[in-house]
Amino acid sequence: MAEIEISGRMAVKTLKKQMKVAYGVTLRVYNGNRFADEDATLASIRKGDAKGGVVTVNGHMLVGNFEKAIMENYGIKIQIANGDDSKLSDDNISLSAAGESIRNAEKREKKNVVSTDEKTDSVSLLNAGKKVFGKNNRRKFIEGEFVIPDGFTEIGERAFYGCSSLTSVSIPDSVTEIKREAFRGCSSLTSVSIPDSVTEIGSGAFYGCSSLTSVSIPDSVTEIGSDAFYDCSSLTSVSIPDSVTEIGGGAFDDCPLPPGLLLYANGTKCY
Repeated sequence: MAEIEISGRMAVKTLKKQMKVAYGVTLRVYNGNRFADEDATLASIRKGDAKGGVVTVNGHMLVGNFEKAIMENYGIKIQIANGDDSKLSDDNISLSAAGESIRNAEKREKKNVVSTDEKTDSVSLLNAGKKVFGKNNRRKFIEGEFVIPDGFTEIGERAFYGCSSLTSVSIPDSVTEIKREAFRGCSSLTSVSIPDSVTEIGSGAFYGCSSLTSVSIPDSVTEIGSDAFYDCSSLTSVSIPDSVTEIGGGAFDDCPLPPGLLLYANGTKCY
């Protein structure tokens, strides 16, 4: 069974790639409350009191023990997630077993696909009654104004990831969740209409939407994920209703918001 030796010289992207190839698992690597830069080395984001050294990993190692070893050696939080990075693995199974469960889940999901739109990679899944738009979009040509068709219940993970020519998007009131990194890197996005059916805005959902100037969050939303609007460098106006009970770390970091809106690191909001 393949072994991986992890040292401080290893880049985040290299670690993620090797774990994917060897065990079929997806890593979430954090630098504090944010996702770590892909090009950063582990040593560069290591916390001062961590001991460093080499961590040897094999497929028999439990997920929880792997995460603990990285924390002890580098002070870095790491999580093992499933193939599309939407759900965390059980701490008490091995890395190989985690990869196997991911592969089995992906096979079951493929059997549930009932329709695919060739242009947008929108996928309808018979999954607990959910209809997911655009999970893991790999096409970057969506541009200008875009209207998501009615009937979808979720905007999938990375649905519009990297669509740098997308300028506005209209979301139907059938949507209840905007998943992780759904609009990350949509640097030309100036306007987004969030309907009052949405209850959750996922981590990094609008990360790096540098042309977005204002956003109004409806009363239906209860949770805003970590880094949700991180590095929205033109965002000067945001309206957060009392319905929001949780705001993740870094949700509005690197946004030029006025001092009237204060966000504590633990996710509590105040005005």
